[in-house]
Amino acid sequence: MSGDAAPRRLTLPGTGSNRYPIWSADSQRVAVPVGSGRRPRYLVAASGRNGAAERLTRPDKGVEHIPDSWSPDSQTLSFTEAKNNSTEVWTYSLRDRKASVFAATRGASLSNSVFSSDGHWVAYQLSAQPNSRVYLRPFPRTETEFVAPVDADTHHPLWSPDGKELFYVAGPSLAGSMSVSVQPNVRFGSPVRAPRSGFITAVPASVRTYDILPDGQRFLGVAPAAMSQTVGSAGRAQIQVVLNWFTELQQRVPAK
Repeated sequence: MSGDAAPRRLTLPGTGSNRYPIWSADSQRVAVPVGSGRRPRYLVAASGRNGAAERLTRPDKGVEHIPDSWSPDSQTLSFTEAKNNSTEVWTYSLRDRKASVFAATRGASLSNSVFSSDGHWVAYQLSAQPNSRVYLRPFPRTETEFVAPVDADTHHPLWSPDGKELFYVAGPSLAGSMSVSVQPNVRFGSPVRAPRSGFITAVPASVRTYDILPDGQRFLGVAPAAMSQTVGSAGRAQIQVVLNWFTELQQRVPAK
């Protein structure tokens, strides 16, 4: 949507909680979980052009579907299926109109999947105590999975646009990255902790709250409202003092 375009609602009123939207790679669709009640249940793909929404998944009662990532060709959507006390990673094929399990372990919490830039790999997390972990698995799915090095509470993976690096959250306001090579074999570099960005990070059980821009050089994240107004060039919160405030006021608004 261009900056001067009027906002347009993609989901229908009365469908319950509509949140966690995920743009397709071609920017033609937005995957959104909807459903009656306060919590989303099933996924729809809303067209960015005409606003028409197509229902994708039909979960059983008590099951929730949360969108995670689109493949680069915009034909496959990965999502988290939450049921009982566990979560699984699933994929939905627009070509086949079919959902299938991608990664599941009985009693475990697997979630927050993300496609690599070439579409041949999917990274996802295992939420666990005391530390979560990040895994890689080929796409289309095989039985082989690879575990990334652990850096504290490693979760919320994100690929760099060139597919050579994985970013992650290591804990509250902590982030890091590690190099990844998949040819001829999967190899990981040592985790490197990034400087504190000031972004708000989410716990493993929540959705990812940061992203990387297509240029691979800038990140987008959520920051505290107060911080956006007080962060200086050094990246630290400041208290700003205005001197001669009454003098300036008299100059701007002369007394009658």
